[in-house]
Amino acid sequence: MIEDLHQRGLNKKVLLLVTGEFGRTPRVDNNAPGRFGRDHYPAAMSMLISGGKGPLGAVIGATNSKAEYPVDRPLDPDDIRATLLHHLGIDYTQELPDNAGRPLPLCYGRHLSEWA
Repeated sequence: MIEDLHQRGLNKKVLLLVTGEFGRTPRVDNNAPGRFGRDHYPAAMSMLISGGKGPLGAVIGATNSKAEYPVDRPLDPDDIRATLLHHLGIDYTQELPDNAGRPLPLCYGRHLSEWA
């Protein structure tokens, strides 16, 4: 898909996000009865972003050597939401009224400056 978007010249218009919700430990834990799998690293995750106005081949942020937690430029899921909204031309800093009429921020994050 990524190669096709580049060949068609759509890579600047289409922003592709591929993500999960958390990282996984490198070890398989099968010590608990009836349980087989890997535990979570809730503070870290991997994500692929392709297209938009971002740079090719960029690595943003880093974890420690065991991929347990961020050590360089920690990001929040709201930062990714802000980046997506920014790409769509939506002012993610605006506030919208909730059901009671109180202002509610559309997003709490900040867009990734690489995709400005």
